[in-house]
Amino acid sequence: MTNPGRPSRVAYWGLLGSSTLATLSSNILNAPLEIIRTELSSSVAEIVLMVSAFTVVLTVAVPVAGWWCDRFGNRRMLVSAFALMVAADLAGSMAETVGMLVPVRGLQGLATSFIAPTVQKSLFVIWPDFRKRSLALWASALGIGQAVGPLAGGAISQTLGWRAVFIVHAVLCAAMLFLLLATLPRVVDRTVRTNVAGLLLLMAGTGGVVIGLTLFAQRTVSSAAIISGLLGSVLLVGFVWVAYQRPDDLIDPRQLIGRTFAGSAAGASAAMFAMGSFLVATPLFLSARLNTRPDVIGVILCCLAIAMSLGGPLTGVLCRKWATSVAMRLGLLVNLVAAAGMGLVLLLPTPLAITVAVTLLLTLAGFGISIVQSTSAEALAASPPGRSGFGIGIHNMLKFAGMAVAYAWIAAFPPGENPLLTYMGVAVGIAAVFVFVWLTGEAAPPSGGRRMWSRSRARRGSQKGPGEPDGGSCEPQSDLAT
Repeated sequence: MTNPGRPSRVAYWGLLGSSTLATLSSNILNAPLEIIRTELSSSVAEIVLMVSAFTVVLTVAVPVAGWWCDRFGNRRMLVSAFALMVAADLAGSMAETVGMLVPVRGLQGLATSFIAPTVQKSLFVIWPDFRKRSLALWASALGIGQAVGPLAGGAISQTLGWRAVFIVHAVLCAAMLFLLLATLPRVVDRTVRTNVAGLLLLMAGTGGVVIGLTLFAQRTVSSAAIISGLLGSVLLVGFVWVAYQRPDDLIDPRQLIGRTFAGSAAGASAAMFAMGSFLVATPLFLSARLNTRPDVIGVILCCLAIAMSLGGPLTGVLCRKWATSVAMRLGLLVNLVAAAGMGLVLLLPTPLAITVAVTLLLTLAGFGISIVQSTSAEALAASPPGRSGFGIGIHNMLKFAGMAVAYAWIAAFPPGENPLLTYMGVAVGIAAVFVFVWLTGEAAPPSGGRRMWSRSRARRGSQKGPGEPDGGSCEPQSDLAT
């Protein structure tokens, strides 16, 4: 791998801004969902399908995005991603039906799947001496995108219309494209090994399962959903077989069912499941039941994002005092309480009381999501798959699959019809992961050095393997900076 040297600070901050714009693309349309639904005369299920398209494509593409970045270069892939994003934005601004918006959101999801790994690789390779600082700033950039997206989407759609949301985002992405083209050096690693057949099986299998679940939620194409889901499952079994035969080119499947990785992936999936449910169900609920304006919805959703940004320091304190698994379970429990509370807010006497309660519950959920995400990242760093880019990609795939499940659940049981059923279903899903993490999950030891899961380790009589990281850091282990 070649390191071109340290470029200007403009490229550094441009990379962080790229992460913010990628996050904006995922949530900037959440606030005006009801306006889009009304203007285009679509159903709630169709709107959720539009939202799901982004996550489905992102989930399918992200396992191989890092490999593409290694093979074709960070600069080429990042610039191509933003060019694709601009084209998708322009197409979205001219859409006349929700059916036209579905492929637009899919293209945006594809572009986003390449932005995250290319940004991370660029930061690691070009600035290896500032890796920890870069990770912290990168996480903050994602938080800024989560906070600004609903606010910007609500304000723009309220004043200029929802089509202007696409246009504004296109202008920002075009500016970022030219900035990166002028300042970002090229880093390529053409020695990367992989098994193309295994990658294709993983992508097709994941896509089949996620698409089948999404179609099943539409209530009208159950046969296609079943076929897609079954075919995807068979292809995933094929991937496992190929990976078992060629673990050096892909990954040893036995590592994916290890206690550390399994607990980390389950927690990350639950966090995205909770976040996706809250970010999509809440605007639909407030619009249908209280006729809340999009800009107000944006402010309310912003509370969740702000709490997620502020939850990082809290997680650090918790991990210094408790085992990582304990902190993860606490975060899951917080989200469980928030989801159950959202299902009961209609029992409050006035619309103002409902709005205040929703705002407080979303803030609580934001802290819980932040805790679970941080602790799952720490657990990933302590697992063998966390030391390979492909393993991290599979972890991200499972994580975003949790969001796809959330969208499918909201489509099948819209909050405008029965919010109690909608949010209680979310609570049940989080509770199931809570039990799984409690019984079988494993994460890294706390930063203070105290061993965690000591009873599980004692029962197994296992010891830390050669080269296994000590944990205590939320930074994934990677060879990108070497």
